[in-house]
Amino acid sequence: MKKKVSNPLTIIAIFAALSEVAATISIGFLQVDLQKIFIWYIIFFPVLLVILFFLILFFKSEVLYAPSDFRSDETYLSIYNRLKFSTYAAIKSESENNNDLLDENNLKIII
Repeated sequence: MKKKVSNPLTIIAIFAALSEVAATISIGFLQVDLQKIFIWYIIFFPVLLVILFFLILFFKSEVLYAPSDFRSDETYLSIYNRLKFSTYAAIKSESENNNDLLDENNLKIII
């Protein structure tokens, strides 16, 4: 059975692995002065990916799961709608706390 890549975490892992392998192979073809700079890239790129991953995991973890990761479509839609509603409520609450005018017709929530 052929399994396709359907999870964003798998795509991130494949991208990181391919970029590290390509960088490691290509470092031998660079001049010595450029190799020193490129080594820092090879070292810090995975660190940057890990930091960004955990920031996304902490602040917006729902985007790391594909709809196929859920048992049913209803489960996915209920979580999506709950997140959409909580985001709307947070924006409205913050706006009311700051005494801003909130025009609900022009409010767009992008998740």
